[in-house]
Amino acid sequence: MSAKLFWKQFWVLFTFSLIGVFMIIPTIEITLSQVLKDIPNKPDLPLAVLAGLSLINPIILLIVAIVIAIFLTPRLGLKSHIVENMARKTKLWPSLRSDINQAIMLGMTVTVIYYLFDLIFQQWLPSSFHLNTQSRSLVVTLGGIFYGGISEEIMMRWGLMSFVAWMGWRFFQHGKNRPKPWIMWLSILISSLLFGVAHLGANTVLAPLTWFIFCRMMLLNGIAGIVFGWLFWKRSLEAAMMAHATVHIVITKMVWLKAMV
Repeated sequence: MSAKLFWKQFWVLFTFSLIGVFMIIPTIEITLSQVLKDIPNKPDLPLAVLAGLSLINPIILLIVAIVIAIFLTPRLGLKSHIVENMARKTKLWPSLRSDINQAIMLGMTVTVIYYLFDLIFQQWLPSSFHLNTQSRSLVVTLGGIFYGGISEEIMMRWGLMSFVAWMGWRFFQHGKNRPKPWIMWLSILISSLLFGVAHLGANTVLAPLTWFIFCRMMLLNGIAGIVFGWLFWKRSLEAAMMAHATVHIVITKMVWLKAMV
């Protein structure tokens, strides 16, 4: 790969990632304001500065994920239509269009599972976890669509899942042929578990951590991670992104329709 192509791919993916990062700033500010209420010695910094500082780690992780996956994904048979478009001058829209229906359908399936779980077990959940128009506001939804749908997918699928798959491929197949299905499934499961763990901070902000909340977090995010990982493996990074974004769009739509009834 030429240095010119590498930097072109890097900057396109990084720019998309930053859009997602910036879109979650309002949500972070809301969360920080709630957390700071319970802290006796609050840091003497504006809320916007604290929110900006909290984004340093995600940005570093995004850079690492993008760089790693640009080199690893072609060897594993994993792809991004945007990256392929820059490398091979393929037509972008027909490739994206072929993934839309399946991505949206699977995203809606994940949403129904999530919604039904919280509906059934609502009485065991703290009120801060209840789905309502405040918890699914436009600001929260946009943050989920762009940060979850773009930035998290680049970190967890494009970067982490690709790296785990590459490690398994190198160790068990010595880098020969394409990774076997069981290696890909292992990478999907591991990245899905870590995807669930990555939501620990957001869950502990809402309420004290209990075994029920922990299991809910791992189960629902694990299911979503498996679906998004499978789409990345079988379709593309963009398919995983579209499915992830669909979850946030549909669940907000369901909550608002319920509130209107």
